[in-house]
Amino acid sequence: MISVVSCSQRSATLAASGLDPRCPPAASVGSSSSPLWILVYLLGCCCGFISETALASDLELTLPDGKWSISRPLQQTEVLVISLPASQGWRRVEVALVSGAVTIPLTTLEVDAEQARILLSDAELFGPDPTRLLEGDLLVSVIEQGLETLRSRIASVIDVAPWYPAGGTPEDVLERAGRKLREGLTTDAAKELDSLRGQKMEPTLSSEWMRLTASVQQAYSNVSSIHARTAEQFLVEAAGRAPDQTAVRERVLIDQATQNIRNASTSSDREEWRTELTSALARARSALAQAQARGDRSNAAAALVEIASAASYRGWVQETRTATAAALDLVGDPDTAWKCAVARARVLMISGKLDLARIEASDALATVERIRSQRGDDAAALSPRRDPAMLLADIESRRGDALASLLAAEHIRVRGSRETAPERADLEEVARRVQGLAVVIVTLDAGGVLLVWTSRDGAWELRRVDQNPGEATRRGSDLHRSRGSDTAAVKWLSKKIFGSDFPSCDRLLLAPIGGMRRIPWGVLNIDGSTLVDRCSWSLLPSVSAARRALGPLPREGWWTLVDPRVPQQPALQGSRVEGQRIVDRLPQVVFKAGAEATRTAVIEATREARVLHIACHGEFHPYQPTSSQLLLTPEAGCDGVLSAAELAKQDLSNCRMLALTGCETAIGSAAGADDLAGFPRAAFEAGCQAILGTLWPVEDSSAGRLVASLVDATDGRKGPAEVLREACSDRRADPRDRDPSAWSGWVLVENGW
Repeated sequence: MISVVSCSQRSATLAASGLDPRCPPAASVGSSSSPLWILVYLLGCCCGFISETALASDLELTLPDGKWSISRPLQQTEVLVISLPASQGWRRVEVALVSGAVTIPLTTLEVDAEQARILLSDAELFGPDPTRLLEGDLLVSVIEQGLETLRSRIASVIDVAPWYPAGGTPEDVLERAGRKLREGLTTDAAKELDSLRGQKMEPTLSSEWMRLTASVQQAYSNVSSIHARTAEQFLVEAAGRAPDQTAVRERVLIDQATQNIRNASTSSDREEWRTELTSALARARSALAQAQARGDRSNAAAALVEIASAASYRGWVQETRTATAAALDLVGDPDTAWKCAVARARVLMISGKLDLARIEASDALATVERIRSQRGDDAAALSPRRDPAMLLADIESRRGDALASLLAAEHIRVRGSRETAPERADLEEVARRVQGLAVVIVTLDAGGVLLVWTSRDGAWELRRVDQNPGEATRRGSDLHRSRGSDTAAVKWLSKKIFGSDFPSCDRLLLAPIGGMRRIPWGVLNIDGSTLVDRCSWSLLPSVSAARRALGPLPREGWWTLVDPRVPQQPALQGSRVEGQRIVDRLPQVVFKAGAEATRTAVIEATREARVLHIACHGEFHPYQPTSSQLLLTPEAGCDGVLSAAELAKQDLSNCRMLALTGCETAIGSAAGADDLAGFPRAAFEAGCQAILGTLWPVEDSSAGRLVASLVDATDGRKGPAEVLREACSDRRADPRDRDPSAWSGWVLVENGW
């Protein structure tokens, strides 16, 4: 409960004394009590308890449920109690929301002298759609004829955080799961749904469970394509069970329409594309008719959004505009707003009206950025909201503005807690800084086109490469699955990414977006020369990171923790060899092996090591990357597990490089928007400058040989990228490690260069 007492803008005391309530008493000026009066008066004004005319304190505002949640459905409960001062006549009470320079009237009431309290419900104040309310202050004014106005204010009355029901009934659990899915919290939603698995539920609830489970599986489809097929099966089952003329029936139809649109957007077959969009429109229109018949504003708006989306792909300008206008008449939440703007932007782009499309897409992106600023988990906030940045990047590329297109694309990246939104000046600075020293390449699979930005002569160049929808990502996945051996994928990716006129350089900085980060870049070639033979390279977490200057890989300050004793896990004898090689080749190495390779030792090393090398078993959890684990030797009161989330809380600001030679410690295919999810993100959150890891499981002895080559190349003058290149070249020359799977999966991600 929040309660605020406001000061009256009348002062009965001063008025009875015949004094102007806006000034201190004239008799007190110059007297010994004058400074005290002035101090009290000014303090009261500054603190907001005394207005320019007031000293009484009889108008009290109370929020029984605390701040107003704009995402909570209307509960028909009291959300504001106004306690009025005594009066002699009728009064008008005005309730408003003040957001910046805008005052939004909520309600106005006329009350008589006898009424001491006013109770207002959410429905009375918010109307049918609370999501339209803006962040701001509550202002209540009491106006009585012949008297000065009373005012009371509660600052920041709106709670923009997502609301979730707290109950444990199946209805509450399903509502929570649905809301968490909309917020990108897929794993949390899956846990909610798992809690109902096996329970007998009525058809309405069981079909909703299947519908939401289908959504979870679809969100996991970038981990494995099998999830997409499972999602389709669950959605079909949900449609079969959903009773007619129910909200869940409408939501199933809406989700099926979404699935049709997704299929159309990834299809290269024109007839299939048209069929999918026709089905989407039919299902969305059916859902709309049913929702309108039941008076369900939320479902009707969601159906209209899908109608607008399908119409936009068809290039139907008028139907897109009509559907988006109708949707926004029903609801005003930010997600509906940006989805409608994206539909309008897409249809304008298809119609060739690029300047108008740019305005709509920019508005959509600005809305998403506001949502991101209000959420604590940027990866979750971004996961379901990447379309505006992706579309704006495409539109700007069609307009021929390479820099604006790149700026839009950079908004697709998840930001760590230390990062801010990219600025145009940041990207311009990067292009100037790398001139003559390095080349930066950024790639984005934007569906039917691959966008490739390259720094050249202090500026940015952009190439639009036509492709079948999503082909670059699929080729990258093929190359990843083959562990660098798919020659067809190597040829396709090399040609499309580097082109025929790639600038000569000794240093390549790669900043791929999304699934293309999983490419084993060292096997690609430029003008017939394999990348590992041509130049050194590393990956950037973002283009802006290229502004940071980093030093060489030091020979001093190494810590190596190898071969921990983990129950039910085989010993890593090869890791002992690589650890011993580090000790033999470098000065003053801190060596921990076997029983000494504990979680406590790692925590100590994070505070002291310049280079921290950990060779242990690891587990990458693609569905919840922050729970990915390093398995160390158990000790008293500790199971030896160090998660990525725990690593992120350590202080690695003194560490030039973290080398993790476990399995899939660099980058894996993870659910959500973060293409650095897991240990790379954790290392950067902890302040580390670089992380060296692997794209796939690495055989123990092979990893040991590569680390040995890495140490041999470390001379205290070269950076980690050049050291890694020499190590990979050395391994390629060894018949035992000539196969790309032995060396091309090693990836260096640096937060600078």
